[in-house]
Amino acid sequence: MHPVPLDEYPIHQAPVSLRHVASSDRNFYDRSYFNAHDRTGDLFFVTGLGVYPNLGVVDAYATVRKGERQWTIRCSDALGNERLAPGVGPYRIEVVEPLRRIRLVCDGDDHGLGFDLQWEGSFPPVMEQPHVMRAGPRAILDASRFAQVGTWEGVLRIADDEVPVSPDVWVGTRDRSWGIRPVGEGEPTGRPGTIPPPGCGGCTSRCGSTTSPSSSSSRRTLTATARSTTPPACGPTAASTSWAGQRWRSPTGPAPGCPSGPRFA
Repeated sequence: MHPVPLDEYPIHQAPVSLRHVASSDRNFYDRSYFNAHDRTGDLFFVTGLGVYPNLGVVDAYATVRKGERQWTIRCSDALGNERLAPGVGPYRIEVVEPLRRIRLVCDGDDHGLGFDLQWEGSFPPVMEQPHVMRAGPRAILDASRFAQVGTWEGVLRIADDEVPVSPDVWVGTRDRSWGIRPVGEGEPTGRPGTIPPPGCGGCTSRCGSTTSPSSSSSRRTLTATARSTTPPACGPTAASTSWAGQRWRSPTGPAPGCPSGPRFA
């Protein structure tokens, strides 16, 4: 294993080479998205590039609609170690001035679409609040994004037609985002951490599951969230069928060691 060129710079955020990302999620992504239109509605252009370090893949796409026709080019390849000049096949992105000017080049004319375009931000980009969503204890969305509006300049080549692009006509938006999202091929979910252990009859401490596993030996139903962390006592002294006003139902009865405990209904 060798370092990558980015390791020369003092920009590390984790104690690993910048070859790697801090998350081990297979679908960790780092992407750019751009769109452009000529204000008439006749031409609309969308393009982007994505890097997936834990999958070892880089891909890009571009599509343009002109009138009632659409041209699209897609590129994908194994990911190398170069991150400062992102590109794949005939497609590349050049950062001319960070956060302000970006050049996009695609030499895909043989497939009906090519361009040499430069984006210029009209305003500073805006960083959104972090996006976080969990499924049980696991984060399924943990990403950041900034967005910007701006203008375009250059040339867009569609089939045999060359369209001049000038900033007084062509406008659009872009965003940069990175992190994990619930897209792509998922990993096995495993057993949710909130399911009570097999044999739990509502008697173990801090038993507060709100999910029902498929196994009948450990099925529990909680019809309301418990307001107390103290579970009901086992045995004949547990005469009440409620725990802090919350009603339990245990199809399998009490756990081993609680032969006289009631079934909470």
